[in-house]
Formats: sequence, C-alpha cells, structure tokens
Amino acid sequence: MRLLFCLFADSIGLLPDHLFRQMIEMDRSKPANFTRKLRQLFAAMSTSGSTFGMHDIHYFNGGLFADDEAFELTSADMTVLHSAAALDWAQVEPAIFGTLFERSLDPGKRSQLGAHYTSREDILLIVEPVVIAPLQRRWAEVKAAATAMAEAAKGAKKSEYGKLRDARQGILFAWIEELSAVRVLDPACGSGNFLYLALRRMLDLWHEARVFAAAHGFPW
Repeated sequence: MRLLFCLFADSIGLLPDHLFRQMIEMDRSKPANFTRKLRQLFAAMSTSGSTFGMHDIHYFNGGLFADDEAFELTSADMTVLHSAAALDWAQVEPAIFGTLFERSLDPGKRSQLGAHYTSREDILLIVEPVVIAPLQRRWAEVKAAATAMAEAAKGAKKSEYGKLRDARQGILFAWIEELSAVRVLDPACGSGNFLYLALRRMLDLWHEARVFAAAHGFPW
C-alpha cells in the first residue's frame, strides 16, 4: 500500500523530482539498499519539516506512514516495481485508494474500526447537499450581483463606471477568499475519499468563478 501511494505521489509531484522513481532505478539490482532507503523515506514522510537527502519532504498524515516498516524486497520484486514505475500513476483516480486502504486492513480490525470503502456515488449523496449546494447558492448570489453591476456599468459615466467595476471586482475576489476559507470535516477519518471528492467539487466552483471573472476582465 505504501509503495502504491509513493508511485502516485511521485507521479503528481507530492514527492519532489521523481525521487521515488530515481530510488527504484538506482537500486533496481540492490533490493537491500532500496529497502534501507525506503525506511528513511517513510520516516521522513511521517514527520513535519523532514528532509530526505537534498529534498524537503511533505508531511503525509493519516497514519499510513506512522512507522518506517518496509518489507525486504527481492530482485524479482524490484523488477515488478520497476515495471509499475514506468506507468503514469497520476491517471489513477485517487478514490480507488480507498479500496486498497480497506483491503490492506485485517478483516477483524476493519470491522471494529468500521473502515468500509464508500463508493463515489454514495459519497456525493452526502457531499452535494451538505457541502456543495449551499456554496452553489452563495455563488449564484455573487454572480447575479456581479452581472447586475456589469449591466449598470454599460450606461454609466466614467467616474461611476470605475466605482461599479471596482465593486464588481471586490465581490468576485471576496467570494474566492470565502470559498478558499471553507473547511470540511470528515468525521470518518478513513481513506480521505470524502475530503477528496468534496475538494474536487469545490475546485469546480472555483474554476467556474475564475472563468466568470476572466470574462468580466478580472483574471487572476
């Protein structure tokens, strides 16, 4: 599970300069050396402000890297890992990691923790009405106000036009700050799929606001 996550993190830039792929390439024929470095990398990923070699490493919370345990890989394992590293893991839907996370747990502990994978469709049944619908209503209000100001500015004098333009820019940028300040609580604290899908839908709103602002002459 950790190796799969590292491949994904390496592909999307969470691990710098394709660090993980460089490790695989460098120690492809030296599995013991790779495992030793892997433990060091896992330790760095579990601690805020850590470094690995010349690289600053992000802190990965959630417990996946709670310790630095790494399996002793064989030469055959390294061959498989090297083949996997040739793929673009950025194309993997992150929600799929929820299934992998669930299956990596002991069945008994999984039942005790209630760690059961929830599909994207089921998650959106909660995320859409609870998180996204109120934000969409708020965005509709902002968009309507900005559109009304744009219409009013068409026949306004130069001084009044400037005031309306500034006011329109102000409410649009204020909305972006408001959206950016939203915090979502996932009480399940599982694989993070609820948070991931909530973030994706919020980024859809952010992108819509950005396109709208650019169309009104306020790119950022």
